[in-house]
Amino acid sequence: MKKGVCFVLLLFFLLSCAQKPVSFVSREHSFDLGVAPFTGKFSSDLLGSLDETLHKMLINRGWIGFKDRSVVRQCEEVVLSKYSNLKGLDKWYEVGKCVPVRFLLVPKLESWRERKGSRWGVVEPAMVEFYLFLIDVKEKKVLEVFHFKQEQKALSENLLQIKSFLKRKGWMTAKELFEEGLTKGLKELGLW
Repeated sequence: MKKGVCFVLLLFFLLSCAQKPVSFVSREHSFDLGVAPFTGKFSSDLLGSLDETLHKMLINRGWIGFKDRSVVRQCEEVVLSKYSNLKGLDKWYEVGKCVPVRFLLVPKLESWRERKGSRWGVVEPAMVEFYLFLIDVKEKKVLEVFHFKQEQKALSENLLQIKSFLKRKGWMTAKELFEEGLTKGLKELGLW
């Protein structure tokens, strides 16, 4: 058998054995899930817009009853007033206990650059980077971390991306890149 055929068969076998994402919390128990607001060194308008997008995606996928960012934000304020020195995961464990939820989704925006140009021609492409942390509050551990960082590349840099470029209908906005990444992240975390 030729090497190319063996490689394709091996690849197909490995992909068929790949496990689906583990779902730690089910839609039926969505009251066990809290969703923190996006954090990052960006405008409150931008972060609020990303929160809305995340909220709508979860609702559209049947997640009804989860504790949204307003509830989580109130608990964050309570926790920080009580324990002013808490940071990072320790803070989020306490926030999750305050809400109270078993699981807490904590999103963090790292980079955001708007597209400069039009759909079919850009001076500078959009770029987005963010993290989604799924935390088990009861067990005090991070269950999963999803990292998304993408900047669309010019076709001249990678002709293999022509199908993806055309599927995306040209150069995407930062918001469109974000939505694509968020969909991937929610799937990977078992929340899709």
